Amino acid sequence: MGEKSVQKKRYIVEKARDVFMEKGFKKVTMKDIVEACDISRGGLYLYFESTSQIFMEVLRMESEEADDVFSDSITEDATAADILLLFLFSNAFRAVRRAIIMSRLHTTMQITRANLLNISERCAFFTFFT
Repeated sequence: MGEKSVQKKRYIVEKARDVFMEKGFKKVTMKDIVEACDISRGGLYLYFESTSQIFMEVLRMESEEADDVFSDSITEDATAADILLLFLFSNAFRAVRRAIIMSRLHTTMQITRANLLNISERCAFFTFFT
């Protein structure tokens, strides 16, 4: 995938994240994402087959961003204690973000333990939470 395609896909995921947060997973349609991105349906389907696939990409991107913040925050002169505190803080922050996302989803779809475990297996983003 070329750089322009990577940027376009990232743009779609970022816009879709806003749509998911606004409407909740179950109520979001491909049309909603098309409208938010101001692209054609065909343009969206070049990158994604379904809202579920887009949502999983949103979760993956969230996880990567959290990992980047953690890695970028470690200085060369950081002690083991500094790194541990940063790790604990970043995981607490991630847990809060996950709770917000999950509570938003819970209001729009029935989440059972089996569903949550399935999501957990498909996306490392939820590993810390379960």
